[in-house]
Parts: sequence; structure tokens; C-alpha cells
Amino acid sequence: MNKESATTAVLVPGRGRMMVASLLLELEELRKMEWKFQQWRPTPALIERKGGAQVQYVGQKYDPTYFELVEDGWTHDHCEICYVILGANDEVGETNSYVSNGDWLCTICYKYLVEPSDLNEVFRSLATD
Repeated sequence: MNKESATTAVLVPGRGRMMVASLLLELEELRKMEWKFQQWRPTPALIERKGGAQVQYVGQKYDPTYFELVEDGWTHDHCEICYVILGANDEVGETNSYVSNGDWLCTICYKYLVEPSDLNEVFRSLATD
């Protein structure tokens, strides 16, 4: 990416205006990852018995006195770029997305910002200023 790209705002269809400078470091890492397209599914979650705070359960130790393990308790994720909700049904958010090591991307952000080989060209085509 060049210095010019870092000051440009882009308009990602269906997602709105994004500042390229705030995306550059994140995109660099996300573009190195191997992504798989799949339907989002609920996963286990630890739900705090007092207060209801939730954390995705991935095998970590927990005290059942304070947390309940709920099999389908993790009900959604967010796109790592635009934060749109990704869930198990259309009423919650997008259902088919890209996943890599527990990170999720919506189809639009993947298509426009991760998949293309030349990001400078994408930024030029979507530039708003």
C-alpha cells in the first residue's frame, strides 16, 4: 500500500464508508490467513451465573460454581472488519461467512478487502475522496 492509499476513504458496498488508514494493519494480517467459506453455527459458551456475562468456550478451565456451560450459548460473532453480526439465521445477521482460526469475515468484506490480489486497485475503485 502506498502513502496515498493510507489517507483515502473507501465506500464498501453494503457496509459504508471506511478509512483506509484504519484498515491497513488489520488487512495485512487478515490477508495472510487461510479462509474457509461456511455457514455460521452456534458454539458452546460459558455464561456467568451472576450477571450473565458470556465468553466463548474453547476448552478452557472454569469453575462451575460461577459459570454454566451452555452447548449452543455462543449465538453470534462479528466480522473482524465491519463488525456486522454473523449468526445462525437471517434474522440475527449473515449466515454464510468466512472463518479462519475462530476469526470471522462477512462475505462483503472478504470479497472487497481480503480476496483481491491488488488492494491499491480496490482502494482506487472504491475511493470517496
